[in-house]
Amino acid sequence: MNVVELNPTVSDALRRTLAQLPEFDPPASRWLDVIAEARVVRGAPALIAVEADLARVDGALQAAYDRGAAPAELEALWQQRTATLEALLAGYRHPDSLIRI
Repeated sequence: MNVVELNPTVSDALRRTLAQLPEFDPPASRWLDVIAEARVVRGAPALIAVEADLARVDGALQAAYDRGAAPAELEALWQQRTATLEALLAGYRHPDSLIRI
């Protein structure tokens, strides 16, 4: 099910038109490129690195769950994810204040 199917405000004519278009599902790796370009245009290139860090931590967290990691490892990854997400949110609120070392 796609967004158009879930949105009750989309007219039937638009639904029929959109249904005729081919579906495009880019690989997940391309989304970081798209986000990176948008950030550079908006003047906040430091956000790109933090978004990439968050994606890396999310991948590590999922891998840890998949292999049945110990609670201590999961807790450390969750703490890292929380800190990274807090930095990202702060960067969205105040892009000039984001400093990455």
